[in-house]
Amino acid sequence: MDLGEQLVKFDNVDGDGGAGYGIGGTLSWADTWTTAASTSTNYQAQTSGNLAQITDSVFFRNLNGSAYTEATARGVFAAANDNVNAGSAAVDMPIRALTRAAAVSTTAGTVLPVAKIDPRPANAAVSAVRSAPSDGFFTPVDHRGAFGDVNWLCGWSAADAFGFLEDTDVVDVTADIATSTTWTADNVYNLTTQIYVLPGATLTIEAGTVIASDTFAGGSLAVTQGGKIIAIGTEDAPIVFTSHHDRCTWTDGTPRTGCWRPACTEWGNLTLMGKAYISENATPGNTNTFAATNYGTMEGLVPPVAHPEYARYGGGDDDDDSGTLRYVSLRYGGKVVAVGDELNGLSMGGIGRGTDVKLIEIMNNVDDGIETWGGTVNYKWISIWNVGDDSFDVDQGWRGKGQFIFIVQGYSCDDAQGSGVGDNCFETDGAEQSDYEPVTTAALWNCTVIGQPSVGDHGTAWRDNARVQYNSCIFMDLGEQLVKFDNVDGDGGAGYGIGGTLSWADTWTTAASTSTNYQAQTSGNLAQITDSVFFRNLNGSAYTEATARSVFAAANNNVDAGSLAADLPIRSLTRGTPVSTIAGTVVPVATVDPRPANAAFTSVRSAPADGFFSPVGLPRCLRPSPQLALRLVRRGRVRLPVVPGRGDRPR
Repeated sequence: MDLGEQLVKFDNVDGDGGAGYGIGGTLSWADTWTTAASTSTNYQAQTSGNLAQITDSVFFRNLNGSAYTEATARGVFAAANDNVNAGSAAVDMPIRALTRAAAVSTTAGTVLPVAKIDPRPANAAVSAVRSAPSDGFFTPVDHRGAFGDVNWLCGWSAADAFGFLEDTDVVDVTADIATSTTWTADNVYNLTTQIYVLPGATLTIEAGTVIASDTFAGGSLAVTQGGKIIAIGTEDAPIVFTSHHDRCTWTDGTPRTGCWRPACTEWGNLTLMGKAYISENATPGNTNTFAATNYGTMEGLVPPVAHPEYARYGGGDDDDDSGTLRYVSLRYGGKVVAVGDELNGLSMGGIGRGTDVKLIEIMNNVDDGIETWGGTVNYKWISIWNVGDDSFDVDQGWRGKGQFIFIVQGYSCDDAQGSGVGDNCFETDGAEQSDYEPVTTAALWNCTVIGQPSVGDHGTAWRDNARVQYNSCIFMDLGEQLVKFDNVDGDGGAGYGIGGTLSWADTWTTAASTSTNYQAQTSGNLAQITDSVFFRNLNGSAYTEATARSVFAAANNNVDAGSLAADLPIRSLTRGTPVSTIAGTVVPVATVDPRPANAAFTSVRSAPADGFFSPVGLPRCLRPSPQLALRLVRRGRVRLPVVPGRGDRPR
């Protein structure tokens, strides 16, 4: 298309002494176009057709007066050749998009450079009559031209880096969402900046929709107080938030393909802000008790100067509903907004229990996987892999529940621990100031935690009066301690026992609070680890604090399974080649089957049947649902047969 002169030009000689066609008994120019291809040992490239031919091709907007003169003489337009002259009307263009830049005057004449192009096929190029032979080199395809549904220039080429490539199905999201809007699966959405779903608006995202933002541009999505997001994917059509670079590695546009990379910060993140109670002492006017007027300001967001409330969270409605997230995958995020101000994979501020959050994946984020500030939101079927700081981080009085949480520590990029290499698996702060309320009081069941034995930190880190129950879990391959008494968060909190609050030791021996304000725990003690399996935690102080807190008391039914491979509490785990990073040597997980084995196969207790938790037959660990297992398998990170769950299937 857009040729300057002829499609076929008979030059005959090269000007360097060649004598042209027909010399010395060779074929004439005309006969070359009518003589069958040579298939001898010395000439193996052609296997059928004629020695010279143009077949099954599209010609478009070749406007020179003699553009097709020689081609016609050579029979190019004979019906048997299946060629198409598509004319010159823009609606018949055989590629999806082409934009030319301003004319440039050169010594040779005026040039109209290509500014933007989507070279994937359109119109007459979408289907072909014939295809390349399946000979081990050629790839048979059903389209005309160099591209199918995937633009193979994406992600690696100068054409992409210099901004020449575009997708016609990409919708640039440039403005905040002020009225209810639906994003559909037939488009790809590019967050060009921080986009806010404003109060009163609902953003609905169809199953199978991809939100792939320009790499390193910092696009992110934040749902403000009073706004909602309804993002309900399915097993076969998850909703994926990622970067343009990641999408370009996919085959045929499907997010189940592609290749894992040590990368992050390629886009921003997803943030939800609600109206449930929080405890934040840094905000002027906040009090140290449950108060609907208390609020916090979300880290990592830069709201318009005229609307600072876009970044606020907190209130007095623990049943607040910010929407639904199901089958949502968040990949390669955490774009740094400012020094020390990185974005988590999923940020949740003051989110109420009316919000439904299930089947969420965080892969390769620079900062925390999920960070929760206050609120009462519950989490179920959560997968957090290769994040650069804490996998599951809690602050400001979270009073929620979690079940089937799967954590795999590793690295998202070669950087320091906390900015690319994983830190704590669970990090729980009670309140921003220790004697404020609400204070974190949570119940977690059936977590499988695979640490990083060389450079990872702790399985559970405790600060500022946090009160958490871990039940029927697996903690294995931790880098340091199972229970780490940090006491304070380093941000001004005064630690356990301040202002008449319980001491660290007393928190582990005091019965759970079951008041209206604290509903997550229904039995046991405020802090406990029960009915869990510990395996191959080889640091010299791995169990020092846990022992002091009576984690190994017989009544707690915990099992130290040792370190022998035969006693592995999951079915299989393979680590890849060690990787040297700034933080130290990382030994990444290559494949895993996280289903229970050995000591994890039986348990003493199960989660309460309270409408949220699922009492399961094999509760010691994450037992992935068929859907979660399928999703991990199709991403190539887990190799395991998919079998029906027993009581733990997502509903």
